[in-house]
Amino acid sequence: MASIAYVTDSNMMEFHRLHGHTTVNFWRLTAKKKIADLQYGDFVFFLTKIGARNKEKGIIGYGVMEKDERLSLNGMWTKYGELNGFATKAALKQEMLSVNKAETLPTYFNCLLLQEVTFFSHPIYLSELGIKVSNLLESYTYLDKLQEGTTMKLLALGTEIGADLWSSTADNAQKPDIFRQQAYHIVSKAASQLPVIYTRRKATTAAALLEAASQKDINSFAFCREIKYLGCSIEKDKVRIFIPVLNHPKLKTEEIINILGIGALWLLLVNKEMRALTTKEVAVCYVLPEGEQELYDLLQTDFEVLTA
Repeated sequence: MASIAYVTDSNMMEFHRLHGHTTVNFWRLTAKKKIADLQYGDFVFFLTKIGARNKEKGIIGYGVMEKDERLSLNGMWTKYGELNGFATKAALKQEMLSVNKAETLPTYFNCLLLQEVTFFSHPIYLSELGIKVSNLLESYTYLDKLQEGTTMKLLALGTEIGADLWSSTADNAQKPDIFRQQAYHIVSKAASQLPVIYTRRKATTAAALLEAASQKDINSFAFCREIKYLGCSIEKDKVRIFIPVLNHPKLKTEEIINILGIGALWLLLVNKEMRALTTKEVAVCYVLPEGEQELYDLLQTDFEVLTA
């Protein structure tokens, strides 16, 4: 799991902000190098020169990584249009030529599709968190490697200062929910620290079980970023984390006990971070296949249990 701060062009980001874009194609002048460790659901923070604060760049907002892909200039414009940050393809190409160090543009570009793009009401400077980033930085830096917990601190500050007017406007159907993003980050990070519950083959079955349950009984469900057989739901009054328990007769008693222990550990890790964020209840829920009445009766005395 990685979060990065990427040096961005202020004019391009202002275009996105003024147009109220909550989806952005964040293009890079390379097709060869993907950003190591950056995965679905990770945060890309926009580091931009704003004003004249000792030449320090400020964090003006962020987007959530959806996917990356290789696209040509024509492909970028055909697929994303103004979501590339410019009003015309000609303007986009001119910007690329102005910042490109080579004489010709590459044939393909590495593109990061960002969702839930949010702009803060004013910049956040990393120096406010005791972090120094060189003014000579030209691309990106891993935030949590600079200082543990930087991602959460930035999101917390973003909640405190509020979103930009264009990000928070009432008629924006895709209005970002910074708390939900914070909570999802906490849950997913804690999930990545757990021992492995299921091997690859069982993990696929477990994910399908959880998917089936989510269609029936779970509101606002999302799979965790890296551990795709674990999930969560983040609602107004409660945060729930979900662990699927596969076919009971095929599981040994000690395996069930192990799953329950991992559930308790996950809850502990989530609560440790969540208490500083909210007083909402956090609950662990075990998801069982239909027909597991014996195990259902056993577990529901102490835990929340669902069936798929």
